[in-house]
Amino acid sequence: MAGNIFVLGLDEQNLSTLHDVAGFADYRFRPLLSAEELVEADRLPMQSLLDKARRQLSEFDGSVDAIVGYWDFPVSSMVPILCRERGLRAATLESVLKCEHKYWSRVVQSEVIDEYPVRRRAAGRGRAAR
Repeated sequence: MAGNIFVLGLDEQNLSTLHDVAGFADYRFRPLLSAEELVEADRLPMQSLLDKARRQLSEFDGSVDAIVGYWDFPVSSMVPILCRERGLRAATLESVLKCEHKYWSRVVQSEVIDEYPVRRRAAGRGRAAR
């Protein structure tokens, strides 16, 4: 039985890449919202995009076995939200945000490794800043 993998913002180039991945012959890659809606739009109304994706998934007559994406925000934030709602495995929204947000990422890095990020002197304070 083929699994259904929904790809946020799936376009022809990425679909071609997915078809080249070994071991995925039994899976069907299905578009979930368009790249134009998610990447090329002037505005990215997150709630509206989530609602539209939820409707599309609910209206699908079959199993939703995975939800993935190629793009950064808003796709990277939508994947964990939609997966959590459907009980699918995915990174948590918090972990995605910790990786994408430059400051938050550096704070987390400084908690686990002394060598990086490089500590800089706080302007005018004469002490190391993180």
